[in-house]
Amino acid sequence: LSLIGVFLKPDWPIEKLFILALVSHLLFRLCFTLIYIPYTSMLAKISQDTTERSSVAAYKTVATSLGTLTVSLVTLKLVAYFGNGDETKGFLATATLYAVLMVCSLWVCFLSTTEVSESEGAFETERYDILSVGKILMKNVPFLLVFFGVITFTGCYTIMLKSIVYFFKYNLGDAESARWGLSAASVSGIFAVPIWATVTKRTSKRLVWIAGCILASSGLLVLNLHDGITVIWAVVNIFVVGCGIAAFLMTFYAMAADTIDYGEWKYGVRIEALSISILSFANKSSLAIGGGSLGFMMASVGYKANVEQSVEALEGIKSILTLVPLTGFLLSAVVIHFYPIDAKYHQKIRDGILARTK
Repeated sequence: LSLIGVFLKPDWPIEKLFILALVSHLLFRLCFTLIYIPYTSMLAKISQDTTERSSVAAYKTVATSLGTLTVSLVTLKLVAYFGNGDETKGFLATATLYAVLMVCSLWVCFLSTTEVSESEGAFETERYDILSVGKILMKNVPFLLVFFGVITFTGCYTIMLKSIVYFFKYNLGDAESARWGLSAASVSGIFAVPIWATVTKRTSKRLVWIAGCILASSGLLVLNLHDGITVIWAVVNIFVVGCGIAAFLMTFYAMAADTIDYGEWKYGVRIEALSISILSFANKSSLAIGGGSLGFMMASVGYKANVEQSVEALEGIKSILTLVPLTGFLLSAVVIHFYPIDAKYHQKIRDGILARTK
C-alpha cells in the first residue's frame, strides 16, 4: 500500500502534493526497513556454515541484480502500456503490479523458509537491553571492521553510480547511452557473483572483498587515464567495475552473520537483528551522504546543468566518477584486510558455541 501511495497524484495544490510525496515515501522506506532487517538477519540462522552462507548470499545478490535489471528494462514499457499516454495513470498501475508481486513473493519467502540454529537456548530466548548489547557490539572487532568497511565502500559506490549519467552526457556527449552503463553495472552482478562464490569456497570472504575492491579500482583507474575513451569502452569499463562491486555486495552480509557468531562465542550474547540494523543504517547513511555530497562536488568543479561544460568541469566530472570511488574502495580493502574470520576460525567459533549450549 505504501509503494502504491508513492505514485498517487491527486489534483491537489503543489504544497499538498509535496507533503503527500514526502509522507508516502517515508512510510514506504519504513515498511521496507521493517521487512528487510529480519529478512537479512535470517542469513545468520538459515545456516551456521560460513561457506554455505556465502552461497546463500550469492543467490541473493544475483536475484537482486536480476530484479534491478528487470525493473530498469520493463518499467517504462509498462507505464506506456497501462497509461496509454497518461504517465500518471501508467506509473500508478505499474506500481500496483509491482506491489502485488512483492507481497506474493514475500509470502512465498515466509511460508517456505525455516530458521534453524545450532545455538538454540538461553542466548536465543533472553530479552536484552539495547544499551547493554550495544556496548558488546562496540567490543566486537570483526563487526566493527565490517561496519567501517561498509561505510567507506557504499558512499563512494553511490557517487560512482550517480555520476555515470553526467559522464556519458557531458564527457562522452551521449546522454542516451548512460542507460547502457547503468545496465552494465547490473548485468555484471549476474555474471560475476557465481565466480566470486566459487572463489570464496576456495579462499575466504575477506580475500574476495579485497579482490573485488582492487578489480573495481583498476577499472576506474583505466577509465580515468584513458583520454579518448568511447561509449563502448566506457560500458566495458563499468562492467568490469561492477564485477568488482559484486564481490562486496555478495560478501558483506554473509560476513555480518559470521560476526554475530563471533559475538555469541566471545561474549555469550547472540545479537542478530540489532547487528544487521546497525549495518543497514551504515549502508543507508553512506548512500545518503554519498548522494548528497555529489551535488557539492559537482558544484566545486564548476558544473552547470544543461550547458556545455568547461575543460575543468569535464575533468572534474571524470575525477568524481573514477578517483573518488577508487579511493573509497581501496580504503575499504585496507579495513577488511584486518578481518580475522575465515572458514577455519569460524569452525572454532561454532565448536565453542556448541560446547557451551550442551
